[in-house]
Amino acid sequence: YYINYKYYNNLKDNINEDSDLKNWKYSTKKSNGIKCLIDEVKQVNVIKQGTFEFFYVEDYSNALDVITNCTREFYNNSYPIIVIENNNAGGEIDIGLLFKQLLQIKINQRTYFSVKISNISKEEIEKDMNNKINIETCKPFNNFEEMKEVIDNYGDNITLHRTKVFQRFNSDILKQYEKLRKEFYSYKNLKRPTDIIIFTDSYSFGTTSFFIKGLQETGGAIVVGYKGNPTINVTFDASQSTSSFTKLDNTEIYNNLLVCGFNIFQITFYQSFDFSYQKENPIPKEYTIFPVDERVNIYHKYNDSYYDEFIDAAINIFNKYNKDKMCNPNNLLLTLDPNDEINCYIFENDTHAHDGYQCGQNGTWSDVCIPYYCDIGYIFDTYNKKCIKDICTEDGDEEEKEEEKEEEKEEEKENEKEKEKEKEKEKEKEREEEKEKEKEKEKEREEEKEK
Repeated sequence: YYINYKYYNNLKDNINEDSDLKNWKYSTKKSNGIKCLIDEVKQVNVIKQGTFEFFYVEDYSNALDVITNCTREFYNNSYPIIVIENNNAGGEIDIGLLFKQLLQIKINQRTYFSVKISNISKEEIEKDMNNKINIETCKPFNNFEEMKEVIDNYGDNITLHRTKVFQRFNSDILKQYEKLRKEFYSYKNLKRPTDIIIFTDSYSFGTTSFFIKGLQETGGAIVVGYKGNPTINVTFDASQSTSSFTKLDNTEIYNNLLVCGFNIFQITFYQSFDFSYQKENPIPKEYTIFPVDERVNIYHKYNDSYYDEFIDAAINIFNKYNKDKMCNPNNLLLTLDPNDEINCYIFENDTHAHDGYQCGQNGTWSDVCIPYYCDIGYIFDTYNKKCIKDICTEDGDEEEKEEEKEEEKEEEKENEKEKEKEKEKEKEKEREEEKEKEKEKEKEREEEKEK
């Protein structure tokens, strides 16, 4: 491990991560964006995820199309999914959250946030209130004051002033996800958590951290660490801060920090909380570590010339967790899904839950079965291990039902038009037949005259 690390550390400046040597089926127009392919030889689905920075309308729309097309094709085959994440510095959060949900379609996640209270955060939040959703009503807040203040006391006169916990999502994106989720559920190849492998270099933060840690915390995928330094005995965190930041340039805080000797250009103001749905958990993810499930002996950035090295390492891990029945005993949220072939868990008063086998302390899959995801319209509480009604999906369903009714009406109108056309065709046919009959009679009369 040390020899590999030392060798690639000397080469790192010569490794170009943007070299395109593979025939990627779908790719964002923005360079170093999101690309995917289906490798029929190795029988794997592959996504290279370089950035979520799609801030322009055209790039944003293009990224949504690429993510949708990639995941739709992946769910139409039985191959595992490999995601290679490469030193991602964050980006457009709505795209990251949609990607997370579409990649592991079984687990209907809702990401909870809180905002540190300050003049800077107030200014940032009020730029767009439409995606700050009240968890009690599933409606957007009207202003920053409505989000109310909570004070967390950590002792020793250390306090944190923040807003109440809220959901953060774009309603249009949510509708798109719910529609795609129902579509993907109609396919036969729903992916198990052990069918999805995420490579992380641990340097990512912001949106990519929401993506990686969101999947890991809900037991949605196997998270694999690469790069890093094997000579230092520290925990390999799946990614850095799950938060959003804003620039401090030319603000009063920035100038005061400069006077104190600190040269800080940006500061975090978002915090995200776990999926236990306790709503007021005082420890945000920003201060917690999520150890990876596996480490691989790769100490350089990804580019296409190293494709086989990454893919072969992922296949070995896939075989370890699925064929060899081994697992990570330190991650009890990751389960081996029997793919609904059997129900290994008897649910008491929770008919919406689905199950999987938990990892045993000896590092192999046990016969202990636990619920880990829910039917459409429900979200899974990872702390209490139960399904909770998702009121936002319920509201979305009502709107969708109205849309379906409208579509049905339009379809009925079209059917009526088609029926009218068919009737007109029948009448025309009858008229033609009458004409033919008249011609025959006329012919017979002429023959009679001739006789």
